[in-house]
Amino acid sequence: AVNNLERAMGDFIAQLEKSSLTQDIVERLPEALHALQHYTTVASLALNYAKQQSDIKMPKDAVINAVLEKYKVDAVALLHAADPKLADYSPDETEKMSNELHKTYRQLRDALLEAGAKQKILIQTMDTILYQINRVDRMTKQAFKGAKILNRLLVHVDFPAADEKTNGEHEKVAA
Repeated sequence: AVNNLERAMGDFIAQLEKSSLTQDIVERLPEALHALQHYTTVASLALNYAKQQSDIKMPKDAVINAVLEKYKVDAVALLHAADPKLADYSPDETEKMSNELHKTYRQLRDALLEAGAKQKILIQTMDTILYQINRVDRMTKQAFKGAKILNRLLVHVDFPAADEKTNGEHEKVAA
């Protein structure tokens, strides 16, 4: 899936190079590609997360499981909120959510390391969960960064809606 996305990006860039673009689009294209890079990283991390998730044996530690559950719920909320096309998207609120999620990540990481050191959970289990929560941490940070860039682009450039028909004609994008 990620390889297909990367190939599609290459094809898209090649098509852009052949077309006539407004100066506004040309100037913002590097930012758009930067945002795409963040979202490609999110896709890759999500794929790796999904592959590893079935291998995890959850610890029997109630505190760790409670923090882990909160972390998952908050991560999903952040990933949903980090969509600049949402009517109620707020870069400031998304950044606040990202910072809070990272605090929860550190709390969970510390609890896992302590439980492993005290042999309350298997080291292999601790290690696997640490890798997974690290992936989620990186995934949400990349989604937040991509959303910030995309939001800047959406504020500065009016793109035609996806459902607008152009009858095969290319419309100039307003600045």
